[in-house]
Parts: sequence; C-alpha cells; structure tokens
Amino acid sequence: MGDSKTILAAHEKDVIAKNKILKQADYYFNEAKKLAPKHQEILIGKTRMEIVGGNYAGAKNYASECVTLNPNLGDCHWYLALSKIYSKDVSGGKKDIQTASSKGYDTISKTSLGELSDAYGYIQNYQDLIPIYERFITLSPDNAQYHSSLAFFYKQTGEYNKARKEALLVLKLSPESKQNVEEFLNSLPR
Repeated sequence: MGDSKTILAAHEKDVIAKNKILKQADYYFNEAKKLAPKHQEILIGKTRMEIVGGNYAGAKNYASECVTLNPNLGDCHWYLALSKIYSKDVSGGKKDIQTASSKGYDTISKTSLGELSDAYGYIQNYQDLIPIYERFITLSPDNAQYHSSLAFFYKQTGEYNKARKEALLVLKLSPESKQNVEEFLNSLPR
C-alpha cells in the first residue's frame, strides 16, 4: 500500500493532496516496519516516498539504513545514489551507482535511466543527462522526444553542432514539429 500511495503521490499536482497521500504512504510503511523490521523493501519504499516528497535528506537516511541492513543489496545502493544526486552530491551518487551495479542492480534499464534522468534533471546537471539520453536513443532510436531532449542538453552544454544534428533528427522523425525545430535551430549560435 505504501508503494501504491507513493506512485499516486508522484502523479498528484495539487500539493495539499500530494502531502496527504504521502502521509498515508508513510503510515503504511510504518505499519509494515512494525511487522517486518528487517525487510529492506520497506526502507527502499520509504526512500522513494521521501524522494517524491522532496525530502532528500530523509531519503538519504532511509537508503543508508537500507545499506546498513543489507550491504549486498544493489537496490539499497541505487536509492542511496539517487538521494545523493538529488542532494547535489553527484560524485557520491556516482560511486553508489557503481556499487549498485557491482551488486547486481540493473543501472541501465529504462526504469533506472528514467529515475536517474529525473534526479539529474532536478539539479539541472545537463552534462550527466547526455549519456542517459544517448542510452535511451540506443534503446529506442526512433523516439523523437529523446532526440529533442538530447538536443536541448547539448545546447545547454555548448555543444551546438551536436544540438543541430539531434534537432534535424527530430525533424526527420516528427515532421509535425517543424516550427519548434526551426525555432530551436535559430536559437543556436552560429
């Protein structure tokens, strides 16, 4: 129930309603912890809940507790990495990503890449978003939105030729985006 409420909260736009749903999630996780205090799934769920709620210090605490409880579980290290990135500790997050991977967590699945993209996007770390979207494109080369996002990240990092190339791919994949692509191309320095 806690995980379900967290998913609902992540999609809720109204802040008051979102906080109410997160309180419900917290209640369910706390009840589960009473029944099974050593289950790392509860700590992982609480970490995700805190990330959705924007409490990155709380997320880091739960993820750290999860790592302490089961240091061989890659999931714990993954969510510790995400909480660190949201807290702008990118180098610490990258170390935990490597640890998560070495412990069997799939750090390059679409789900993992999406979570990582959200974290880097939150802190506007465009440089680290680039390899994520390059990987997304490897997985789904005909997705115009991935190319569009990559073009934007290249622009933000000053890689204008690469931004142009991606924008032209967007135009090829999504001709109805012609006006937006032209505006983007015109916004790039010559």
